[in-house]
Amino acid sequence: MKLDELCKKAILLKQSLDATKRELDSVNLEIESGFHEQNIVEGVLHASGDLYKVTVTKKLNRSLDIEAYQSLDLPENAQFVDFKPSINLKRMRAVEQLEPSIIEACVTVKPAKSTIKIEEEEVKDGN
Repeated sequence: MKLDELCKKAILLKQSLDATKRELDSVNLEIESGFHEQNIVEGVLHASGDLYKVTVTKKLNRSLDIEAYQSLDLPENAQFVDFKPSINLKRMRAVEQLEPSIIEACVTVKPAKSTIKIEEEEVKDGN
């Protein structure tokens, strides 16, 4: 199949997927609306119909103001944040250039899923 045909197919499938996701979100909101009288902000709710059993897990997203947290200078028994190490890719690449064995000793590399961006070309006229 030619590249243009594959791109056109990918665009149409993405549009169909987006429409399906919007419809599913709408149905899920309608299902969830049946649980509002229970006034639970966070937790697990259950309901059963004649054919289906539903579990709704309500969650809250929390974010942290790191500077405000650190300024509290909490004692060890009151600290509630775990600071997790993460790779600084820019620094890692610099170290890798200077001494690759350091990176090889402690970093495992696996391929991630590729992303593909498709944009329609502007139609070129004969002028």
